[in-house]
Amino acid sequence: NITPNEITFTHTLTAISNLGPTSLEKGKQVHHQIIQQQLDSDVRLVTSLIHMYDKCGEPNKSIEVFDQMIANNITPDEFVFTTTLTAISNVGPKALEKAKQVHSQITFHKFFSNIGILNSLILTYTKCGSSELSFRVLTQTIAQRKVNPNEETYLYLINAISNDGSFKALDRGRQVHRHIIENKFDMNLKVMNALIQMYNVCGEPTRSLDIFNKLQKANVTLDQVVICTVLRVITNLGPTALEKGKQIHQHITQQKLDSNVTLINSLIQMYHKCGEPNTSLKLYDQMIANKITPDEITFLNLLPVV
Repeated sequence: NITPNEITFTHTLTAISNLGPTSLEKGKQVHHQIIQQQLDSDVRLVTSLIHMYDKCGEPNKSIEVFDQMIANNITPDEFVFTTTLTAISNVGPKALEKAKQVHSQITFHKFFSNIGILNSLILTYTKCGSSELSFRVLTQTIAQRKVNPNEETYLYLINAISNDGSFKALDRGRQVHRHIIENKFDMNLKVMNALIQMYNVCGEPTRSLDIFNKLQKANVTLDQVVICTVLRVITNLGPTALEKGKQIHQHITQQKLDSNVTLINSLIQMYHKCGEPNTSLKLYDQMIANKITPDEITFLNLLPVV
């Protein structure tokens, strides 16, 4: 008959969250105890409950907890908002209207200068199927100079545009690209890789190559991820981009990345699609000669060549 306090409940809910759906019933029991002890106005406990229901596979219940909090005039903090937005993201497009309502609460409680909430909101709109609203969040933030976007902001937004892939999305992508240059993120490898992929998906692969060329001219050290992305662009362009593909192959060799299976697979596919299947076969032979173990993708790329 020892009465638990806020700290006891918080740690217990964290344990239940880590166990996941199998502990949902225990989570509901703890929630009931919290209400009985009239601790359901404690912001930390509300955050823990929202998180617990989401991790236990009931994100809609997380949203109900948030709604009850607002109905009881309890002021949310940063963690309540980000946790609730995560739950809404997990519900997906059906929760778009709820995302808009939470957005209104964020504005009302003047949390719009918080970069964590900004990024969560952009990601939530993306997961709910609205790259347009994700973009609007960024433009309003920049226009009002409330907070400076960071790497995560741009990555979430570019991915939203890539997932959309429409002509309107491409126009938003160009505007985001301008923001990136203005905010000096145009040498950030993760952001540039996302942009290369975005232009390719949205039908402007030559723009993807322009970005890659700019990185090379600036002597930026290119990693495996960027090289694989640009090889996909060249593969999509076909024979007209073969020379660029050969240049990248040379770069891979110079950087001693030619034992990387993922890059070899990308090169095999690129040469095949660019009209040089014999080079694809030579790459495989060289791979075997150098005792590099092929994977499933290697063989899937090789079979059409043969």
